Amino acid sequence: MLEAFKTHIETNFPELRKSPFLLACSGGIDSMVLTELCASCGLDFSLAHCNFQLRGSESDADEKFVSDTAKRLDIKIFVTHFYTIDYAKEHKVSVQMAARELRYEWFAGIMRKNGIKTLVTAHHADDNLETFLINLSRGTGIEGLTGIPTKTNSIARPLIAFSREQIEAYAEAEQIQWREDSSNSDLTYLRNNIRHQILPLLKDLHPNFLNNFRNTQSYLSQTAAIADTHIRELRADVFEKKGHVTRIPVAALVHLKPLQGYLYGLFHTYGFKEWNDVENLLTSISGKEIRSKTHRLIKDRGVLLLTEIEPSIHPIPQLGQTGTAQNEKDYAGQRGTKYVGYLENGEIDRDRKNNLYHIHENQTYIERPIKMDITEVDAITDTGSHILYSPKSALKYPLSLRKWEKGDYFCPFGMKGSKKLSKFFKDEKMDRLAKESQWLLCSNGAIVWVVGKRADERFKVPENTEEIVKFKLKL
Repeated sequence: MLEAFKTHIETNFPELRKSPFLLACSGGIDSMVLTELCASCGLDFSLAHCNFQLRGSESDADEKFVSDTAKRLDIKIFVTHFYTIDYAKEHKVSVQMAARELRYEWFAGIMRKNGIKTLVTAHHADDNLETFLINLSRGTGIEGLTGIPTKTNSIARPLIAFSREQIEAYAEAEQIQWREDSSNSDLTYLRNNIRHQILPLLKDLHPNFLNNFRNTQSYLSQTAAIADTHIRELRADVFEKKGHVTRIPVAALVHLKPLQGYLYGLFHTYGFKEWNDVENLLTSISGKEIRSKTHRLIKDRGVLLLTEIEPSIHPIPQLGQTGTAQNEKDYAGQRGTKYVGYLENGEIDRDRKNNLYHIHENQTYIERPIKMDITEVDAITDTGSHILYSPKSALKYPLSLRKWEKGDYFCPFGMKGSKKLSKFFKDEKMDRLAKESQWLLCSNGAIVWVVGKRADERFKVPENTEEIVKFKLKL
């Protein structure tokens, strides 16, 4: 197997010979065989081990075993502990999904900090078949049947070409030690049930079942690639991205056949899975929206508006890790994370509770939530929708930046009387996402500027004013 592995690396994973990589090592037979193979090939890599604290002393023994292996092979190792059960409860996911999310986020952090481009995992051919059957049992599109990819931009799986039988035979021949996870025999887990009860029957049906499956999956992958090329071309034609919003004309979708198949192809990468909901959105009233975990899809007159949902920031529940600066004390301080306010010029003091950003009198620019220069001038010079002038005496510091709320009104510059912002937005033909992303500059609760759109008459600069504050958006 070693010679076959060397040839496989040279042919299909040359990048692993050129650059250091991170190898995820649980201590089980698959990752231990992969570790030994990579070491025997003289590859440059570090180990990463996660202690999920799910099996008490067993988990601790796994950690020690992997650490001892790294020491024996003179390989750098990163180790972390997770509050996996707490994370699963907080995020309402299974323990298995919690462990997956936690480890991959941690791996990504190690790679960023250490300039590592590739994560190597020990998935093999039987894992691929198990995943195929799991997806098939739950219902899936063709992508779910094409299996675990051999490589992505950041993950390589060089053992996908080898079976569990080959791995076990190599471990026995080379007397490679490993740790057996007792939970692997628990048949309450779907994957274990498939592994121990279904796969043996399938292999008994045909001695060449695994190889035949590989061929079938190759054909499916090629068919999926053809479909993907067509969908990418269609998406390039009808999806128009402007800033953080993608606009999709409804008229370009409604005549596609089969409609749900096309909708799946166009939108499943954004996390949408309820195809009746997506289809119904095409004929719904303006303002109707649906959401996936990561994106929003909103009907706005004759278009659909697609945008990302701003992710909530949750600290990763870790106890501590070796190879990075994080420790238990650091994490304890993160759990109640609070934005530390105004630090220096350019930073901005944020009141999360009331969703406000405060601007202090001595600031000359801000970088977030929008980029803006703030200067004191003695005359009005350049003008434009991205510039506001206001008499300094009219401003009550700290000023605030916030999003609009129901009932907001202002006095549009050049007009008499007040106007509700909702009416102003309607007159401006602003879609729902544009309204939600609109910033308001306020002084003592009063709107000074619908930023980039319209100033407030109450804050206009009278003649002969000597102290003028100029706000200029950085475009």
